Amino acid sequence: MKLLRRVPAVLMAALFFIQGCAGREAGVEVAIEKIRASAPVSTDYITGKIEALDSVTIYPKVGGKVSQVTVDVGSRVKAGQVLMKIDMSEVEALRDQYRAAVEDAEAGVKKARIDLETAAENYRRGLSLYQSGALPKSDFENRYAVPYELAKIQAEETAPHKLAQARAVLQSVEANLANGVITSPIDGEVTARYINPGEVCSTSRPVLLVANPSRVVVVAYVDDKKINSLKPGQKVAVKVDSADKMLEAEVRNLSFTLDPAARGYQVKFRVAEAGFTVKPGMFARVYAGGEPPKRFVIPKSALVEEKGGYSVFVYSGGKVTKSPVQVERISDRLAVVVSGVSEGQELVVYSSTGLEDGMAVTVR
Repeated sequence: MKLLRRVPAVLMAALFFIQGCAGREAGVEVAIEKIRASAPVSTDYITGKIEALDSVTIYPKVGGKVSQVTVDVGSRVKAGQVLMKIDMSEVEALRDQYRAAVEDAEAGVKKARIDLETAAENYRRGLSLYQSGALPKSDFENRYAVPYELAKIQAEETAPHKLAQARAVLQSVEANLANGVITSPIDGEVTARYINPGEVCSTSRPVLLVANPSRVVVVAYVDDKKINSLKPGQKVAVKVDSADKMLEAEVRNLSFTLDPAARGYQVKFRVAEAGFTVKPGMFARVYAGGEPPKRFVIPKSALVEEKGGYSVFVYSGGKVTKSPVQVERISDRLAVVVSGVSEGQELVVYSSTGLEDGMAVTVR
């Protein structure tokens, strides 16, 4: 009977022991940090600058007071879209004046044709009288032949010439008027604006800069040792640190003349798909041998030293997973890892107690 009474007590003690262990495991607290790839370590690269493949500096064709600017820096535009308008009220008045001149010249042509028909009829009648002997030659020439020749010149040469001149002047004025509306020559983005409504623009000063940031090249200058190692169409890798991107590109243009100012040969690398985060003016590194291996800089506290190497604990979904890593070098606070982890993973950099593979943890 005493033995039976002890059994529940032993079971209860075991149950409390198991619950205590589970509680300690679930109570492990950790601090984590997300991994990001560092800049490539390779020093064999070419430094260049991002430039838009399609870039247009816009100058007005006529000067005058700006009445409207429809875009600003960063505006996306389409080819043919109106960007700016110049006050052309004086030119509009001239256009109306020359339209009236064209109408007068057209009326002059009609009148000259009517006059020619009348003169031709008179000429035929006078010629008949002259040939019958009823009209002297001098009277025929003065009264019929000469007026007919003058009417013919007026209808066939003078009046049409005046009409052509008036139309040419009107066309010039209308073309000048059209120059007061400035449109975008390409699809792209407004990257600079140098004018505001109310200011006076001139044909010698730019007003806007439009570029297509989705089509870019890296412009670089290389020395005589590297120029012969590059060939048109050669695939390269481009690292743009400010946009945090590694991109594919190819050699597009090679200069065969040394630029004395840059002390190198100009090379343009066409970037395949840059996206709008890679912008003209950003600096880039070109790796002619392809993309260098990634390096990951992690806190030294994330390393777990073991026999023959190191490991880290990767946090995911409330648990940790142990992963062996290859360490390239270690400093006082950081370590450079070349394998065993990937970008975006979260590493344990502190734990309240020792960790094991698959252990449940709580992020503090």
